[in-house]
Amino acid sequence: MESEKEASQVREVSLVKPNYMLMSLQRIFVLTVIIAGVLVVVHYTPMPEEYFENCDRECHELDWPMICRVKLVIEVYKTLSKSCGSCTEKDGGDCPATCISADGRERGVLVANRALPAPTLHVCENDILVVDVVHRAPAHALSIHWRGQPQKETPFMDGAPMLTQCPQPAYTTFQYKFRASAVGTHMYHAHSAADAADGLAGAFVVRQSPRLDPIKNCMMWTPPNTLYLCPNGAFYGPTSWGRITYSKRRISSHKR
Repeated sequence: MESEKEASQVREVSLVKPNYMLMSLQRIFVLTVIIAGVLVVVHYTPMPEEYFENCDRECHELDWPMICRVKLVIEVYKTLSKSCGSCTEKDGGDCPATCISADGRERGVLVANRALPAPTLHVCENDILVVDVVHRAPAHALSIHWRGQPQKETPFMDGAPMLTQCPQPAYTTFQYKFRASAVGTHMYHAHSAADAADGLAGAFVVRQSPRLDPIKNCMMWTPPNTLYLCPNGAFYGPTSWGRITYSKRRISSHKR
């Protein structure tokens, strides 16, 4: 008799149905908590801006490197062209952006984006620089050299003609891609024949976090965003190691 009673109790226990409503509510609660947690994390996590013009930004040692895309259109231009009008004369007004006055003499120049000096490139340490060079100077070979960069990862992007690359033919596009690993105020310039003397040169500023700058408290007199073009053809600015020596030899200044 006892065995029959135990068997009937086991059957009753086995016939008890699970509470599916309670199980569903538990699953919904767990899913709601997970979604709420994700939304809270996303809401309070600072998101970087999607775009910086030419990667010109304040650098931080914890930031991820950015891919900085630049387009340089190389063409033959002329100083004091018709676009200047009378802006170089007394009370002539402001000169348009396409006007290159240089030193007041008319001559042909080789320019990038119709600017003299060429556009200044601002990046942070370890940023990846991607430069599309659109060559529109007829019957002319071209290469761009990036001073101050060791190019250990991409030696073929150094821009030395007939050494690390063949010169770029006219009416073609060549892409330079390298890491800006050396901090400082450098320059980039054409490296074929006398192209640099014809005006194709610009400043290349690689910044670092102010906390990592070993001389940030030594040279506070240098105005920010100011570059000095010196007689030896180099640019010097707030991130230059040699700005004490060369600041006295500056011949002109260019402010961004």
